[in-house]
Amino acid sequence: MGGIEEPGPGIETERLRLRPVSGCDLEDLYQIFVAPGVRRYLLDDKIVSREWVEAEIRASRKRFANLGAGIWALLPKDTNILAGFCGFRFFHDPPELQLLYGSMASPRPIGLGDWPPKPRACGNEVRLRGPSFR
Repeated sequence: MGGIEEPGPGIETERLRLRPVSGCDLEDLYQIFVAPGVRRYLLDDKIVSREWVEAEIRASRKRFANLGAGIWALLPKDTNILAGFCGFRFFHDPPELQLLYGSMASPRPIGLGDWPPKPRACGNEVRLRGPSFR
């Protein structure tokens, strides 16, 4: 991505930090997107390339800039471990903005109660920001 850009501003919940995905998330996002449980539902079981994930990060940053809606990195509070993502992406032709989410299968508990988080948290943030995609 031509150097690793810093993540943008985010929000915090009781247990999570959410921030827009950025280049520093590339490897972790790639690992999540190629995980069988994620690719089965989001990608019709297709294994994507790192370049595809990089393009998704760039597209998300453009959606945040233009619409106020993109893909959020989900990090348990007080860690820098990317545990998942949620947000909005265009699907289909003609394009429709739709919710997507995925999480890393964690072999160890990360203290978040119900994991993965309900997608409602991302939806609430978008409604609060009042995006222009209505």
